Amino acid sequence: DVEESNISDICNVVGIDRGINFVVATYDSKHKSGFVSGKVIKQKRANYSKLRKELQMRRTASSRRRIKAIGGR
Repeated sequence: DVEESNISDICNVVGIDRGINFVVATYDSKHKSGFVSGKVIKQKRANYSKLRKELQMRRTASSRRRIKAIGGR
């Protein structure tokens, strides 16, 4: 159970935006902003996308096994 809070009790509000270039961007009522870069994640996704594309073009049994192995990444 969670108690209902009064509007007068709230002293700080934070907004969060999720994206690709910046995984998380935050902004609060004290005019402070924060960013978490998504560059590493974006590069890793592109790498696996390229790898899947190459393996799908090969159409061999071993390439299908490799696609299945990296499927959850």
